Amino acid sequence: MTDSKLDNQQPNTKRNCLNCQQPLIGPFCNQCGQKEIPVDSSLMFFIKSAFSEITDFDSRLLKSLKLILTRPGEITKQYNNGVRTTYFPPIKLYLIISLILFVTLNLFEFTVTSNDRGGSFDYDAYVQPNVPISFYFDVDADESAEYREKLDFLALRMKDVNQGYVNAISQAMFLLLPFFAIYLNLLLKDKKRTLAHYLIYALHFHIFIFFIGIVLLIFHQIIASELWALVAWVAYFGYLILSLKKAFELKWGRTLVTSIAVTFLHFASFIYVQEVIKTYVVMSM
Repeated sequence: MTDSKLDNQQPNTKRNCLNCQQPLIGPFCNQCGQKEIPVDSSLMFFIKSAFSEITDFDSRLLKSLKLILTRPGEITKQYNNGVRTTYFPPIKLYLIISLILFVTLNLFEFTVTSNDRGGSFDYDAYVQPNVPISFYFDVDADESAEYREKLDFLALRMKDVNQGYVNAISQAMFLLLPFFAIYLNLLLKDKKRTLAHYLIYALHFHIFIFFIGIVLLIFHQIIASELWALVAWVAYFGYLILSLKKAFELKWGRTLVTSIAVTFLHFASFIYVQEVIKTYVVMSM
């Protein structure tokens, strides 16, 4: 090795990292990773740096989202194989997409109407958004005056009830995500993979599902149809099969069995949590 090459690899004793004070080797600190930048930088330098950060953020986010949508399982496979910097961090992308989804849910509100029936309400007319009071109660379960009074009370507050439900569901979905990864870990039982590998997959999978949810909510506002629910189911199960096979290199038979099992466990968990949330929201009114 020549002297010049040796000199290039020696720490630059004249300049230290401004963040951790370690000697610099090259443009980035090998201790904390901070890039060397002048303290007294000009306005033009600041503008260029800000533009670079924004475009890098956008390009990685869009690249990651495009790969998730068009090549099921590919980004998980690459990410678990060590390709990280190229793509947007999955936890950050998950949080961004989930925020957009639940903001969309709150923005799309239907008109709340009522029909007076001699002091009693047509409870199924209270829809906010697309969630009638019968979603929380069996309105015909009890004909007593006390039960009807409770229904009347809630019918007038359906917006608050549903707002509380949507907020609680958004938190529950985040808490259920690790269970999705745990189910996959138990079903696949691959010694070469850890729970972290399945958690990365769970994040990418939910990003896809939430994105489809946003699109279908918008379409439903344009053309109200029960067909969108069928589309959601097909997208969920179809993407699950294709992405599992690609991400973990499974055979078709094992992929199908795993997809059916994890779908059952996932929705069983969701339904249980949903019932708990419904009870909690109603009791808190």
